[in-house]
Amino acid sequence: MSASPGISKKDAVVLAGCVGGSVLSYQLFKYLLQKWRSDPHDWVPVGRIKELWIYPIKSCKAIPVFSMYCDYLCGNNQELFDRKFLVTNLDGHFFTGRLKPQLLTVKVNVQDDTLLLTYKDRKTEIPLKPINERKQLVKATLFRDERQDGYDCGDEAAKFFTAVCEEPARLVMHVPGLYTERLMVTQEDFWNNNEVPKRTDDKPYSDNTPYMVTTVGSLDDLNKKLEHKLPSVQFRANVVVEGCPAWDEDKWGELRFGDRPDSSVAEMQCYRPCDRCIMTKIDPKTGVPDMEEPLRTLREFRLTTGKMANRFKAPIFGVHTGMNRPGFIHQGQTVWARYKKGGAF
Repeated sequence: MSASPGISKKDAVVLAGCVGGSVLSYQLFKYLLQKWRSDPHDWVPVGRIKELWIYPIKSCKAIPVFSMYCDYLCGNNQELFDRKFLVTNLDGHFFTGRLKPQLLTVKVNVQDDTLLLTYKDRKTEIPLKPINERKQLVKATLFRDERQDGYDCGDEAAKFFTAVCEEPARLVMHVPGLYTERLMVTQEDFWNNNEVPKRTDDKPYSDNTPYMVTTVGSLDDLNKKLEHKLPSVQFRANVVVEGCPAWDEDKWGELRFGDRPDSSVAEMQCYRPCDRCIMTKIDPKTGVPDMEEPLRTLREFRLTTGKMANRFKAPIFGVHTGMNRPGFIHQGQTVWARYKKGGAF
């Protein structure tokens, strides 16, 4: 190679090397970026946290929060703990919105160690300290008659929920460490194409796992197919993620939250799809159920196949999760996913 006028042969060689190195560096960068986006072992930014919700009493109104501490048991914010309380009949069998849709209109808050309840024009305050001091142990039963003990919340709470449910009722409070038959143990038919993580999770009175995550993209896709659009709170998730494609959550293996997906941030394990029940048909503002939607439409395109179909008879919307590493999360935070090797489910 001959040098240009005014440039020595040595300088020309150096310049050529720099240009060649720049091209090589650019190609390497493109390769690494493509690999970073496609490799299931890598953490990929998939969106941001749009909404966080806590449901202090199972089946009652949700409380939106800006931030949440996610421990192994449930999400919490100051005095609010997710699904910490449960309404039962006098035999201890649980009431939910499936049987008593009016429960969805009960407003709940916890302030200064006091449970605040509102239903229509009825208001009640239940101090929690006497409940913890009294330690009146009761047996509650949930799905499949599985037992999970708790503390009875007293006659004033019972009077309130008897009026709501229009039949005798009690309120039970979850206490960590009490007897439970409701540990979530993973099963191999939770997924079709991927190995299901082996783990066991405890939780208060949530249906399956400590947490449930949905996405704005999936809700938007569903709403396009519905005559009347539904709000995200109707699906009763703890975490709502925006910015990812519809149904991307089917492919997630783990989630991290923060500016960088390093080993210090909160990490969730995705391991069970959320099969949907008639609770999704109930308007959370009025407590009035729709006769058909959204389950009718979801059944058209969100039923499972393969071995999963033997377990999940209802359509899928959202993903159940547990914590690999506890930590704080908040609205606007970047959500990172590590995708499953086998794709969706």
